[in-house]
Amino acid sequence: MISLIYFDTNFFDNVIKGVITKKDLSELKSFIEDNNIKPYYSPISFTEIASHISREERDQFTHYKSVLNLIKDVCVNNILENPDHVLATLLKVPPPARKEGEGPAELNKVRDLICSAKAYDELVAGKICYWNGMLAKVKINEDYVKNFREDYEVAWVSDMYKFVLNVVNPLYLKRLRRGKSPRVTNKTHREQLIKFLDGIEFKKAFIDASFCKAMNLPEASLVGHLDERELAELIKPLSAYFTAYKTIIKWIIERGYGIMKNKNDFNDLHFLMYLGLGDHVRFISYDDKLKEKIIGCSQEKQVMKINDLLKEF
Repeated sequence: MISLIYFDTNFFDNVIKGVITKKDLSELKSFIEDNNIKPYYSPISFTEIASHISREERDQFTHYKSVLNLIKDVCVNNILENPDHVLATLLKVPPPARKEGEGPAELNKVRDLICSAKAYDELVAGKICYWNGMLAKVKINEDYVKNFREDYEVAWVSDMYKFVLNVVNPLYLKRLRRGKSPRVTNKTHREQLIKFLDGIEFKKAFIDASFCKAMNLPEASLVGHLDERELAELIKPLSAYFTAYKTIIKWIIERGYGIMKNKNDFNDLHFLMYLGLGDHVRFISYDDKLKEKIIGCSQEKQVMKINDLLKEF
């Protein structure tokens, strides 16, 4: 039974642009209400949208404000936990430490501040409003959100490069330095690497890297002793995340897929972590490339469009 639905950022953007019709949205809202389902959005969506609210894109302020207003309309204040905390829960390790007031719920306050501004200039100049029950002049720190997104995307690129270099293909860096495609051109070597992706050592390396990320560790070997059954138990709730991760590595080997040019893969992977919360969860996404990355995984059917969702009932 479905009891939780969350949305990819492109869902909200497509509604604003008219790609998803008002009729579709209305049917979705009725479905959610009739079946007592809670709709959520992710901190990832907030960051993706808010990072565009800047001097460079000030002419797009009305569009991004509309997207945030739609999020408020569909999800109210229901916001998911940060992906790194979800990952820690699924891997059964303590969540990363955070300061008081840094939880996802705080983002709703910033969202509402953005939505209350009539224009970009009013937002950055400061607005007199009630903030935490007190009348105050509040303004958004646009650089904070923008830099945060840039920092985590750079970190993702760095992490993926490290994984490919250290675990998958030590020759990768050499080819990059020569300005060549990262694609593995030697057929025998390429076949060996593809075979490696389906073996236990790749699973160990993946869980190792995930443990490090969940616990904010730079590098460590924490799970080398785990057997195939134990690894399968850990990977099971991360099926879509694991499959997408492996698909990207495979594309690097076979196609020379450029990580730097596809930094949004980071967001895709982290959206998929929430599927580990259980079979009762559905993820509404209109990203066909994302669907391509998770073909064959046990959670593939939990990622869907509105029409697919309505057909389930």
